[in-house]
Amino acid sequence: MEPLLTDDDLASVLSVTVEQVTLWRRRYDWPHRAFGRVVRYTEHDVEVILARHARGGEPPSGMPGQTSRSAAYWAGRRPLT
Repeated sequence: MEPLLTDDDLASVLSVTVEQVTLWRRRYDWPHRAFGRVVRYTEHDVEVILARHARGGEPPSGMPGQTSRSAAYWAGRRPLT
């Protein structure tokens, strides 16, 4: 069984505040495990979060000339701003 990360753990990984993690989790519908009011993330959840909001690297799939912002919109997710 893989270890579960807390909001504090994820905030440390991302170098942001716990409040920012909470805001982004709600705003961007990040994958997580909720046990009542307790929230935890698996390593896979963190990989998905990072992949969704990655910049650079390969261009997003879609139409030629399509921006990452419009590709994210049409893929059903909102990019971090």
